[in-house]
Amino acid sequence: MGTLAITLDGETTEFTPEVVRCEGEPGALAHLELRESEDGFPLVEVVPDEFAMVKLVAEGGPEKNERGTDGITARDAAVTFADAEIGDAVVSGTVDCPTGSEG
Repeated sequence: MGTLAITLDGETTEFTPEVVRCEGEPGALAHLELRESEDGFPLVEVVPDEFAMVKLVAEGGPEKNERGTDGITARDAAVTFADAEIGDAVVSGTVDCPTGSEG
């Protein structure tokens, strides 16, 4: 599956998502959603080249980028975060997409 390291305000959270939804064709990801549990947090959401969001807890607003997804690449049914800056958060690691369009 994979684990992400999310650093925000000097604190790093290790995040291994239980819910992984990858929509689109392999190599042409249209939407990615990662969650701790169904309707749970942390939440990471990505629309390649358009939008990225991180929300660690239910309270407060998310960290987000609304103009791009630099440092986030989708290849071979995996999504890699290479010190991707999403708002004030920095995300690193790789998560595999389950076989099929949604998991």
